[in-house]
Amino acid sequence: PRMGTCSRPRDIVPWESHYAKRPCGRFAGEATNAKASLGGSCPRRGLMRVNMMVLPKNKELKPNAQNLRKSMTREERRLWYDFLKAYPVQFNRQKVIGNYIVDFYCDQAKIVVELDGSQHYEEQAQQYDAQRTAFLVSLGLRVLRFTNMDVQRNFQGVCEQIDRIVKGQ
Repeated sequence: PRMGTCSRPRDIVPWESHYAKRPCGRFAGEATNAKASLGGSCPRRGLMRVNMMVLPKNKELKPNAQNLRKSMTREERRLWYDFLKAYPVQFNRQKVIGNYIVDFYCDQAKIVVELDGSQHYEEQAQQYDAQRTAFLVSLGLRVLRFTNMDVQRNFQGVCEQIDRIVKGQ
């Protein structure tokens, strides 16, 4: 097998023993970068899955979430492919949480990132967003909202803000 991989099936290898010592000589729990505050690191899978949160979800929404992943808006695609997909801390897109589908979710940092289009400026949509945000906050999640215009005109600023919050700054 390649350096840093294990030839044994992952389901029968305890996580701790599988990544106890990396080929570079560092142990999984050693801090190697700014994201180490969220857990140790692994060369292939990003950060350790420590303190994972089990969130409620409506399984009936899964097909809707899958369709939304296939038909993301231009701004969602840009944020996903140009920043979040390769980010060292794992993000999921179109994640079902409770009776809602959030745009992006990071379990390690307990963050939800929402991109709001023009329909979110209507009063009814703002009430729905407030109810949804209250539900997500009640689960201990932090909700970050950006407009599509923010992504179009200040993409670097949006990425930097997400990065600062994930790092806990």
